[in-house]
Amino acid sequence: MRYRSTLTKGLAVLAMAQLCAMFQPMPGQTAHSYVHDRDVYARLDTNGRSARQQDTPIWSGRALVGYDYNRTAAPIVYTIDQDGNREDIALNIPEAGLVMLHSIAGGADGAIAVSGSAFSSNAQGTTFILWISPNRKTQIVTRVSPYAPEKIVIAGDGTIWTVGTQYDDAVTKSVANNQLRHFDTSGRQLASFLVHPKSPSRKGMPPVTYSRLVASADRIGWFTNGNQYIEFSLDGTELNRFEGPADLVEHPEYLQGVGLSADNELAIGVVTKPGMKYFALDRQTRTWSAILPIGKRTTMLGGFDGNTLITLPSFEDSGVIRRHIRSDGSSAQQPQTATANGK
Repeated sequence: MRYRSTLTKGLAVLAMAQLCAMFQPMPGQTAHSYVHDRDVYARLDTNGRSARQQDTPIWSGRALVGYDYNRTAAPIVYTIDQDGNREDIALNIPEAGLVMLHSIAGGADGAIAVSGSAFSSNAQGTTFILWISPNRKTQIVTRVSPYAPEKIVIAGDGTIWTVGTQYDDAVTKSVANNQLRHFDTSGRQLASFLVHPKSPSRKGMPPVTYSRLVASADRIGWFTNGNQYIEFSLDGTELNRFEGPADLVEHPEYLQGVGLSADNELAIGVVTKPGMKYFALDRQTRTWSAILPIGKRTTMLGGFDGNTLITLPSFEDSGVIRRHIRSDGSSAQQPQTATANGK
């Protein structure tokens, strides 16, 4: 009997230890601080752009990606690499007399995806997603109307995720907001999910306005205009939700960039009266920590190149891409694996 009792207690202790291990904080979950590493000078025109304009370039995948000549018949997309080399790519959208690009993203393999609207010369319109192959030899345009994809991202597996609004067949009114949709690179829809985020504090604001969609190797993240960050696995399973910092509760338009690092550190830039603040999410405490000194000029957080934080220029420093490394010297590039509670 004593042996059985001892064995039972031992198994109970082992089971408890295994359970505790499942919920142990994972490396990289606490927020890091960053220090300036180097500047990269590139052909990057920010003059004349509003600090809150949505088509400011972002670091996505392995390069800075952006677009110029938007709302014309012939917009271009471009990439800028770690050394400042720029590549311009003309878009091929048949029969388009006017193109309005909504969002852009880069992939780890160098692919590019954009979402937008196109109008013919007789004012017939449609919405689309467009995928550009890494070697730039292929562009695949997929019409998705009456769905309007506002934000787009390329996941770690190379597939495309968007968030947007479903309209009726006449495209006169919305019938379903906060539609998260999954596509392969050929434009074939793989899945569709209806997400229920917190509503923005400002009544009447479209659900995706000022929101940001990001991705790492193993997850998709959506920072909504309800000041909430929601993460999804690559099969669309919701992993977790976190509240954003207080600065964004009443002013979702103050969000100036979101990035998700290779090991899933989430960083954001926020406009405040003292200047630009940069925060990272501490997943253990579910709080936000400052990661850089307050920026006195109008800059934005561009994203992550691996685990290197990218900030983009003020108007006075047009063309300067600033790179920041972790102050503790950590540089792990492997993505986290989601734990049982989604952290």
